[in-house]
Amino acid sequence: MQGKDILHTAIAGGINHWAEVQQYSDTSATVKDMDDGTIYTVTAAGMTAAAKDVLRMYPGTNAARYIREDDIDAEAADVIFQTAALGCIVYG
Repeated sequence: MQGKDILHTAIAGGINHWAEVQQYSDTSATVKDMDDGTIYTVTAAGMTAAAKDVLRMYPGTNAARYIREDDIDAEAADVIFQTAALGCIVYG
């Protein structure tokens, strides 16, 4: 799955429990953290890189399994987006 597809999946419903979308295109998204108001911009390329980070940082998780199977759902896309934006999983 390409970074832009993962980004779209995250925006379409994966991150809505912690982030509010401010701006979105095929190549990037800007969101506002609803907890502390911080603004994050994540690119499709950043999502691709973060997917690799998830495999390294959280190898035993469902998100890592879905990445390996190339079957990324909204939950996995959220984990990838959080890793891209926040550097780790903050919102379970």
